[in-house]
Formats: sequence, structure tokens, C-alpha cells
Amino acid sequence: MLLNTANTIQIADTVLIEKPFALPLDTTAIQANPLLLYMKQQVEISKKKRQLM
Repeated sequence: MLLNTANTIQIADTVLIEKPFALPLDTTAIQANPLLLYMKQQVEISKKKRQLM
């Protein structure tokens, strides 16, 4: 039982087309990403903690 239903699942399209994955060319948009900034901060904190031990 998939998705908690007994109904069969039908795929809408029978022909699957690959869509290109385009990364943004604007590097400032990537560098200003809040999650990326947070992760960089966590890496720096981890490095500082290792230096103290």
C-alpha cells in the first residue's frame, strides 16, 4: 500500500524529458545564501574548538 491508499498510481506522462539543471551564474547570490553563511560559521566554530583541545 503506497501513500496509505489502495488506488493505483498513474503517471501523467509516458515520455519523460530530461530538464537541464542551470546553476545561477551570479556568485554573489550564492555567497549571500543564509544557509551557506550559517554552515561556514559552523565550520569556523568547529575549527576553533579543535584548536582549544
